[in-house]
Amino acid sequence: MLKVLGRLPVSHIAYVLLLVGFVSLGLFVTAMAFGSDLALVAGIVLIASLGGAVAGFRKSARQLDEARLPDASAHNVSIFSTPLRRDEVDRYLQNYRAESGEVDVHSQPLEMPSARREHRRAA
Repeated sequence: MLKVLGRLPVSHIAYVLLLVGFVSLGLFVTAMAFGSDLALVAGIVLIASLGGAVAGFRKSARQLDEARLPDASAHNVSIFSTPLRRDEVDRYLQNYRAESGEVDVHSQPLEMPSARREHRRAA
């Protein structure tokens, strides 16, 4: 059983714990409204699952930061995806984002005149 949990990414486990936290929050509020003794159990599960989710997301973010290359940018990174290697990024930039320096005339947005009178400019 522990080998199976070791294969799962920490961020996925943290996400499931977050969902369990929301469910236990609903159960906690419902149990409190009815005055049930299960409110204590739901409250403990709520605190434990949200704490586990925070710890899991932080651990996943730390792993992602350690896997990042020193020259790679840190913005726009997801903890749910594995970071790309530098050669993969370079290949993508070469294939799809080649710097040509030319401006395509058709890529500029066209101005369409408005048919409404209040949108027309005075000459």
